[in-house]
Amino acid sequence: MNGLMTRTCLTTLSLVVLVILALISATACEESTPSRDSDISAVDTVQSTIIADAPTVSVAAPISTQTPTPEPDLESTVQAMVMAALPTATPTGTPDLPATIEAGVAATVEAIPTNTSTATSTPSPTPTASIPTTTPVPTATHSPTATVIPTPTLSQMVEAIKLSIAYIETADGGGTGFIVDEDGLLVTNAHVVNDSLTVNVVFEDGNEYDGNVLGVDERADLAIVKLRADRKFSAMDLGNSDNVDVGDEVIALGFPLSFELGSSLTVTRGIISAKRTFEGVERFQTDAALNPGNSGGPLVSRDGKVVGVNYAELAMSDGSPVDNIGFSIAINELKRRLASLRSGENELLPTPTPGLWSTYRNEDYGYQLETAPGWILDEETEDGNATFWTEDRTGILKVIIRELRRNSTLEELADSERNLFEELSLQQSWNLLETKAFQRREERGREYYHFAYRRQSSDEYCVTDGISRIFVSDFYPSKPYGFVVRISLCERNLDRYADERDVMLGSFADSDTFPPTPTPVPWITLRNERYGYRLDVPPELTEAEETNDNVVTMVSGGGQSLFTILALDLGEQLDLKMMAEIWRDVLTESARDDGWVLFEILSLQKERSRGDDFYDLHYRRQKTGDSCVEDGIDRILLSDSYPSKPFSFVVGGQICEDSLDLYENTRREMIESFDAR
Repeated sequence: MNGLMTRTCLTTLSLVVLVILALISATACEESTPSRDSDISAVDTVQSTIIADAPTVSVAAPISTQTPTPEPDLESTVQAMVMAALPTATPTGTPDLPATIEAGVAATVEAIPTNTSTATSTPSPTPTASIPTTTPVPTATHSPTATVIPTPTLSQMVEAIKLSIAYIETADGGGTGFIVDEDGLLVTNAHVVNDSLTVNVVFEDGNEYDGNVLGVDERADLAIVKLRADRKFSAMDLGNSDNVDVGDEVIALGFPLSFELGSSLTVTRGIISAKRTFEGVERFQTDAALNPGNSGGPLVSRDGKVVGVNYAELAMSDGSPVDNIGFSIAINELKRRLASLRSGENELLPTPTPGLWSTYRNEDYGYQLETAPGWILDEETEDGNATFWTEDRTGILKVIIRELRRNSTLEELADSERNLFEELSLQQSWNLLETKAFQRREERGREYYHFAYRRQSSDEYCVTDGISRIFVSDFYPSKPYGFVVRISLCERNLDRYADERDVMLGSFADSDTFPPTPTPVPWITLRNERYGYRLDVPPELTEAEETNDNVVTMVSGGGQSLFTILALDLGEQLDLKMMAEIWRDVLTESARDDGWVLFEILSLQKERSRGDDFYDLHYRRQKTGDSCVEDGIDRILLSDSYPSKPFSFVVGGQICEDSLDLYENTRREMIESFDAR
């Protein structure tokens, strides 16, 4: 038996060894798979058109980034080229791998404990006579079973709440409302009742009532109506919007397009897409369909409670249709205002004084401009952008902040503005984009670029006459910002607003104030004891992979840059120039063998810093058509104790060229911090 066990263990361990050798072979031949880049969109400004007579909502399109492709495992290639390049190579003995494995297997088998236990008989217990007794049978008891209340279906939920929802008719149009108190208090949007003192309220069952508008809050877009009826109504339960999470399922109820579809209640379903706060009011973004007439209707959670008041849909973005973006006022905003609204209090937005200009100031980013009568501030963002509209919505003014990199120029900023329009025109197939002027100008001692154009995004929109004025801050580079002031006017109203436009453009000014620089998070020091080096690393880089202490790869948090340390033990007969030339040849051969789309060596130069000599190899490459064009810098150096420490290093970073302004300084500082003492 012991002999059989030994043979079995030997067979099993041999199989394990073969599998391990196969895995090692596969790993040595493996190359890293290039990451596929995301398309980069230059869109950074969104013009919103809101249905249901709601205020305009602007949504910034996200900008995706491309990711540099990681390096393949080049250590074995470098090792081979180094050994071929050395004038004399002293062969070393090759270990007897089979003998080593056999010895290890034998040692493992010897370590298996031998089964030395001796079988012994187990005595059987002596049966004991027992006197039978009568055992009482207990009375069976039943534990109470919890009653499971099934979740109602969507149709059942709608049936239970539909008599609490009504259509509101006014002289200017209509919308939706819902009952929040059995005495006939109904909630809707302020823009639904508008300036009306009384409204007509129609329920789906045909009952119709007059209602008095009690209170209005224009900033939160909420209103309370009291129905004139001697009866009790079915009120909806109000939920808690603090408990609402992104991804929660919701339904929207109302009477959209009633002039076409009639007064039948419409139900649409979606999720909470985002939670947003605008002008101090919390709002939910949802993909449940909203259309004219939905305004004022309830947004309801799956348990039948109202979590929001629907008020708007984003229909267009910069002239292109937008799908599945609607907005609701969070129900807690209503609950906080309910007492004051039912008591008749009104909070109205200020009405611009006719004929008077006003000064808009952005204290965070330190700029200001004069706005003409009738130009209304529509949106301010945390990153300093501001949007104004004319009352008739045929003119728009936008101030856009650009954070500039070191050594930026006015020409570069202006080119980026013009290129943005050209890219949008191609991507969105605009009907018209015509450049009327693009020139550098000076006014009152200040230089700027004047970019004039005509554009029409689609047949649904007017042909606009637009002007962008592009400035670099007067306090650059200590204030590292540029400003783009855009004004677009429908050509049919050009005569009405042209003079005002010129005055507003000319009034723009910035001061020496700008947002405080956040306290930087300290860098950390990466140390490798085996090869005796250290490197300072910023917090936004994470260590992605470390292989046997000799390869460390780090990527930026957003994936736009790649940083690699390759440590090589190549013997004592190497010089710095030879190592630099070998590394250059390794990349060149990789480009040829792997079919890179682009590989271009820009320079290979010997440098000296802090008493150390090294080579810097600067190159451009693109591995596949799906990857970004990378700017690469590799520093080649030997250990400061070479040849007693016969180590060489390649310390490099590759950055997608469109992200150089974000990461080139970080790359240089990291490379400079490398110390192999």
